[in-house]
Amino acid sequence: MTVPYDVEALWVIDDIDSVWREQADHAHQTFPKMGDEPGVNDDFHENDSGSYDFFAFHDYNPDYFVVTGVNFPGRIGSKVSIRPGLTVPAGLNSGVAGMQISINARRNETILVRLLCAAYTKIKITFPVDVVVIAVDGRSLGVPPFGRYNEPYTISTGTPIEMSTAQRMDVLIRSSRSLSSYGQIEYRHHLSDAFLLNGRIPIVIK
Repeated sequence: MTVPYDVEALWVIDDIDSVWREQADHAHQTFPKMGDEPGVNDDFHENDSGSYDFFAFHDYNPDYFVVTGVNFPGRIGSKVSIRPGLTVPAGLNSGVAGMQISINARRNETILVRLLCAAYTKIKITFPVDVVVIAVDGRSLGVPPFGRYNEPYTISTGTPIEMSTAQRMDVLIRSSRSLSSYGQIEYRHHLSDAFLLNGRIPIVIK
């Protein structure tokens, strides 16, 4: 199904653990030193490289937070915004120009926002207007062959949309009134649920 729209935005939500990224270059850091009984008393802190401490893939603690490659310029625990007027460069988008990150539209225009969670943390997204969810994980809602079992649905203003790693969602915005506000992305630690950052994306409708 193709839904007519006037403005398209792409929000690829991601997080980066700078320590994890630095260590991930050294593959041997993930190898244990073999013990007398392999799989029983292997030493994960004195691996075969001998140069680095053990690198645990699951020990992930992000300290950078981005949306579609744009860094939210704040430290852990902060609430920060990206600049208005940001778009995806055509050279990084198969030559397609004009796909927005920060949203700028006119009243009564249909805005398609493509959401993709590339983060390892828990994600909650809120919009300052009602949005209509038209697709989840690449499947359009309410169309054959699955139209008998689902349909597009509305998420009210300020209601959190929770997303997990690799989940996708397409939502539509259409407002008859002017708006100067923000979509907000809340990052929370995947294990402790500790608050990490609130990233704000400008949404301007004139």
